[in-house]
Amino acid sequence: MKTDKQIVLELQRGMPIENVIHEVLMKYRGQSALVQRAALDIGVSDGTLYSWCEALGLDIDRYRCPEPVHLDKADRMTETHYVP
Repeated sequence: MKTDKQIVLELQRGMPIENVIHEVLMKYRGQSALVQRAALDIGVSDGTLYSWCEALGLDIDRYRCPEPVHLDKADRMTETHYVP
């Protein structure tokens, strides 16, 4: 069940709430105040953002590092015969 605030955000930004939250978290990815800035951007408290992410199955910790980790590249770098 979506809250009124989630419905308003979907209408304002023209996308499902999952995408709205993902977009905002990507915008502030890797910053020390990630949660606070993302919550401020969409107009909710930090706790509300955490609970929304939990309810939607989004892992905020994924957004704490500056860029995505590409496991296949990391695996190739640890091999004895590294081929770029």
